[in-house]
Amino acid sequence: MNSRSKGLLIILAGVICVSPDAVLVRYLSENGARPWTIIFWKLLLSIPITAGYALYEAGGFRQLYQSVVVGRFYYAAAIPVQA
Repeated sequence: MNSRSKGLLIILAGVICVSPDAVLVRYLSENGARPWTIIFWKLLLSIPITAGYALYEAGGFRQLYQSVVVGRFYYAAAIPVQA
């Protein structure tokens, strides 16, 4: 698979993952859910997807742990942005 096709698949997967999240947030907001309830459900859905993709790209738990140790400052900056 060439780089362009891989990039298009990543974008498509991102859109597919974000769309249900947006629908969930809108549904909860319209039905009077508190902000912390919305954050809980949003993170409950996004953390497994993100963790699964990170494990897949890293090649396993050991490689992921090593990349986190090496790039810990980058992760510290990226984690608050994702939430």
